[in-house]
Amino acid sequence: MGKALSLNQPKLCPTATWTQSGITFANKTIIGTLPIAIFINRNNTIYIPNRDEKNILVWENDAMTPTKNISGNLSYLASVFVTNIGDIYITNGGSRRRIDKWISSSNTFVTIMYVNTSCFSLFVDIDEDIYCSLYEEHKVLKIQVNDSTPTVIAGTGNSGSSARELNGPMGIFVDTNLDFYVADCQNNRIQFYQLGQSQASTVLGKGSSDSKFRLNCPSGIAIDANRYLFVVDSSNHRVIGSGPYGFRCLIGCDKKHKELKHPRLLSFDSYGNIFINDRDNNRTQNKMVTTSTTDLNNASECTVPPSIQLAPQLSSTLEYQRNEEIFLSSSVEFICNKPFLIYSKWTISNSLQEFQFNSAVVETTYNDLYIPPNTLPVGLYQVKLTISTSISSGLTSHQSIYIQVNPSGIILNLIPQGISMITHEYRQDLQLNPGKYSIDLDGNIFNANAWAYKYSCWSSSNITCLVNKGWKYDDLIESSITVFNHVFQVNQIYEFHVEIINKKNSSAKFSSFLIVKIQEKSSPFVTINCVILTLCIAQPSYQLINPRNQLFLHSQCFENCSHVQYIRWNIYHSLSDVHNWVLFNQTDTYENISIFGRETNRLTITNDVFSKNQPFEYWKYEVVYSFDNAISSSSCNFRINQPPTHGWCEITRLNGTITTLFNISCSNWTDEHSIKDYSLFCWKTDPKKLTIVAFSVVPNFQVRLPSGYLHLVIHIRDRFNSYSRFNLSSIHISSNLSEFNGLIRILSTTNINTNNQILSSISHELNQLNDENIHQAVSDGIPFVNIAVSPLNSEHFEQIIFPSSNLDEYTKNLNFQSNLRETFIQFNYNLTIEYILSLHLQSSTLAHLTQSTNQLTRTTLLIALKQCLKLSQTLHSISTRISYEDARTVTTELLQSVANILTGFHGPLQQRMVSLHSKLFYVDDLTNQVNRIISYLTSTLIIHLNAQQDFIIDTQQISFSIRFEQSQKYFLRSIVMPLAPNGNQLETKLSRSVSSSFVDFNGNQVISMRTAKEIIIPRDPNFILPRFVLQNVSTIEKSFNFKLISIQSSYSIHFDIDPMNSNASYLFIYQFSHQRIDWKHLSGLTLLCQQNLTSEHYYSYYIDNQQTANHHSLIFGLRELTPDEIVIYCSSKTNHHPPIVNEDSHFTTNYQLRIYSSSCFYMDDTNQWKSDELVVGPKSNLYHTQCLVRNKN
Repeated sequence: MGKALSLNQPKLCPTATWTQSGITFANKTIIGTLPIAIFINRNNTIYIPNRDEKNILVWENDAMTPTKNISGNLSYLASVFVTNIGDIYITNGGSRRRIDKWISSSNTFVTIMYVNTSCFSLFVDIDEDIYCSLYEEHKVLKIQVNDSTPTVIAGTGNSGSSARELNGPMGIFVDTNLDFYVADCQNNRIQFYQLGQSQASTVLGKGSSDSKFRLNCPSGIAIDANRYLFVVDSSNHRVIGSGPYGFRCLIGCDKKHKELKHPRLLSFDSYGNIFINDRDNNRTQNKMVTTSTTDLNNASECTVPPSIQLAPQLSSTLEYQRNEEIFLSSSVEFICNKPFLIYSKWTISNSLQEFQFNSAVVETTYNDLYIPPNTLPVGLYQVKLTISTSISSGLTSHQSIYIQVNPSGIILNLIPQGISMITHEYRQDLQLNPGKYSIDLDGNIFNANAWAYKYSCWSSSNITCLVNKGWKYDDLIESSITVFNHVFQVNQIYEFHVEIINKKNSSAKFSSFLIVKIQEKSSPFVTINCVILTLCIAQPSYQLINPRNQLFLHSQCFENCSHVQYIRWNIYHSLSDVHNWVLFNQTDTYENISIFGRETNRLTITNDVFSKNQPFEYWKYEVVYSFDNAISSSSCNFRINQPPTHGWCEITRLNGTITTLFNISCSNWTDEHSIKDYSLFCWKTDPKKLTIVAFSVVPNFQVRLPSGYLHLVIHIRDRFNSYSRFNLSSIHISSNLSEFNGLIRILSTTNINTNNQILSSISHELNQLNDENIHQAVSDGIPFVNIAVSPLNSEHFEQIIFPSSNLDEYTKNLNFQSNLRETFIQFNYNLTIEYILSLHLQSSTLAHLTQSTNQLTRTTLLIALKQCLKLSQTLHSISTRISYEDARTVTTELLQSVANILTGFHGPLQQRMVSLHSKLFYVDDLTNQVNRIISYLTSTLIIHLNAQQDFIIDTQQISFSIRFEQSQKYFLRSIVMPLAPNGNQLETKLSRSVSSSFVDFNGNQVISMRTAKEIIIPRDPNFILPRFVLQNVSTIEKSFNFKLISIQSSYSIHFDIDPMNSNASYLFIYQFSHQRIDWKHLSGLTLLCQQNLTSEHYYSYYIDNQQTANHHSLIFGLRELTPDEIVIYCSSKTNHHPPIVNEDSHFTTNYQLRIYSSSCFYMDDTNQWKSDELVVGPKSNLYHTQCLVRNKN
């Protein structure tokens, strides 16, 4: 593929039209006054200078507000141009009068050159040469990339109107042929210059053959993919464009109603929409393309407005607590054969006003709305989705639902942390202060004045303890009491109750209790709380926990805690209530398997403890701190949140294709906390490996499924995230590649569910096609080194002649499928929503989209990397309110995507796969973003990790483990994954990397590990096993079969010999040479006897990397031992002498030979790969490499 400009040149229909009434993309508040510059790159990132604030604003990922602000000693920002790698050229005008360059990789500015006056327009051509139009000097300069001396390529420096002169040049556009256009403002014309020519031809305006349009200071130029010209006619306040029938007015054509006022420049996005700097209106306008691919004359009329269905859609008002997340989805249908754009807008309003939400908090896609917890104030809201089209303002529909946001409630705490039981010394007074320690779940500060308080107390002897003169109120609102110490008796247990009643709403009531054990000695105060608060739902006498989630508790000691002798947790359970506790007698059995941290301040109980002890509904966790002369304890009560029950689900049919819509219906599910959502999973061979397909907030929904024989499972989840699993009927789905185009049209709706269902199905098909394509290529005799990630150094060991047409056919299929994958992955971008099931779905789809790493183009890799980073950031942002199990599942998928991206990136650099067009990337950018992803995922995981608890994820391509090291107070993280080259060594030829380091609670590395003596590194799963090559030696008259091979220094060489007769034994010799064997100076020899056969029945021998150091070729030979030699040298236990090497003998049987290499490298402090301290060990084989660390004195 040839070089490409960094800006968009969309392929437009010759009759394309744009909306006359545009959308204000950015106004004066954002971009300042008199904006004159704009740039949109091919990823649709938008750059607009704010000349007032002297900075450059950046909109990434279709954001509605700027996502980045670039500043630094800037002035009068007249022009901006962004290169393919993200560097920005800037006209730094005013008194500075220079061209600066902002380097994206280092976030620094450098000066390119100084000019006498400011450049009105900048342009960077495909050779990275820079063009500058000097309005006041009436000329255009060109600065070549390796020469800072500018050359005048247009104009003479004096104003004039001849073919060689310019008068106030403004906009420039340089095409891929290096011909260029200039907007000659004061001459009211557009000039065209061919490469190397200083005399121009006039293509539009004064002096051109077109007399229809009279220009008035043209200022901006763009060219589309068909080489049609688009001109900003500034002082006529319009945009003109060319086509097959000449020029026509496109925007601002109504002379009576001018929407634009002295526009300056225009820029296309990839869809063909036009963004215009509307200078004197102090804004940037977005003119949406309304017909881009189809001739309007051949399109049918569209008169029926779109239909909208919201989910959930109930006749009654939907009710949510304020601390609950709200997720709404919709389906939109619109029957029309014209190409058109659909605009969607979500609005939230109450009876008084429309709720102005922050788009960074309340997330929307075309179809979906997500409102995080504690966002909307308490009240009744109308949520409305409005759908309009670019065809007609009359084709507009809207649909509304009503939601009631209720108060979330109060966690009523008598003491800090809301624990159930404490110990207390009998000589001390006891203060209970719910007015201070209670928590408003709506995120507000608890208003103690709004409540009336009622206290009561009973002792273990069933005597009330709140007697006269035994206690007092501590404040005027009677929210806090002190119980005097003379009430208490040693070894007695007291149970205090409090009820609060809202003064304005007597139906709002909450209650809680505290058990106090009285002891003789004083001890510090100890509390307990859940690490993930959202997984522990407060109730009056206990907290609810989900049986399928891990429980993680944290205890804290207050005052005089430095002399703790030990900490121990005790676990109790009960069948029916919170009073009849029995000690859990299997704690030792589960310790460090399902229960972790029993002797630390943090306790973890994994979900299998609950699943294996289901009859027990109530659980109590008590922590005991032992001090020098006292004991302090505390406990919390929990009840299992029972999942939904009594229901069933069904699917309407048992077969179909990837485009078939299947109806899923779930009925009669009941739960004390109501149903939250339904999620559909499938598996093919392993029921433990579920792949999410879709989710829905309503019980009846439609899905599309990937091909294959599928087993379907539905999870029915309640409002507090406890779920039941229901197995649906198995189903068979057939491929139907002919309907890909129809799927593309559906994808444009950007509904998260529909989008990911389709992308998952398409990914599965493309992955299957890729496997078949590779298999066919291999069958046609093409070596793996030519087509996919191949064995390291395999090019040295086999030379295969094959028809070039076979490789051409493979490459044709590869590029076609790669382009499809590149097209489809773009529909997976900008869909991220914090709803955990959305993250499940999108991360799973991304892993499937990147699975065939040999089909990942540069664009695909960039999009995949950005989406992986965005999903990792989103997962991290909600890590404190999701379960261990959810964090693990999403992290696994994202790590698999990282591994796929790394393999797709460095495979071509290592010359181990076909390099697809434009498949170039920047190592530092990749490394930095991957490190950010790993850091986000690490910090997400360690929130859920306890002492002695390993967090291990093993996927096909990556191994990731974290363990909390109590002695170090850090987490030990180990990663095995595909290696992205670092530093300047792009062709490291490395396959897998292992790193171990200590990280802090934020996931940042604090200590690097280099102390291991042995490391086993799994082979890259993309490593294609080298084939055995038949050695036809039984028909030749010679003793040794010799071969000369090239080797790479510091790589071990492995030989596998498969005898056709299992009774055959051999003598193996070798010498580092490129000429001939010197029998007296062999480098090595060994016997290969029957007892040396591997479990796979072949001989294996290797030469380690220490021996190959400083060598580049090797001669090796194999001689079959005679029967007498086998008896003497293989059967005898006493004979240690090898046979005579040049003994005359012959091969009686053929054998097969396989050769491959291994290597071990480490990265030093200068980011260079070295091998001097590492040895490839004898355990290395086709499946892993053993790396041994040499002891250095």
